[in-house]
Amino acid sequence: MSGDAPTYAALSDGALMVLFANGDPGAARVLTERLLPRALGHATRVLGDRAEAEDIAQEAMLRLWRAAADWAQDGPRRTCDMALPRGGQSVHRPVAQVRAKRANR
Repeated sequence: MSGDAPTYAALSDGALMVLFANGDPGAARVLTERLLPRALGHATRVLGDRAEAEDIAQEAMLRLWRAAADWAQDGPRRTCDMALPRGGQSVHRPVAQVRAKRANR
């Protein structure tokens, strides 16, 4: 991890999202290090295709960054939800879209 990671290591994903929403690039870096592997792992398990899973994981992170301003820290989240904003489906929606495309082939 980066040199400033120990400062952020004890913070929850929700607290890091609040910091990121307020312009803290270190919080974004730590969140990416925490969440991208989980998103990639989930997408890879569901899709079975590493290349597609990488695209989905990147899209999930972009959605998360776009939603940072609306973040509401409302308690712990399940790992598979990746500390998503309220009502968010950052990984699940793109995975479902890829599965639907595959079914229509």
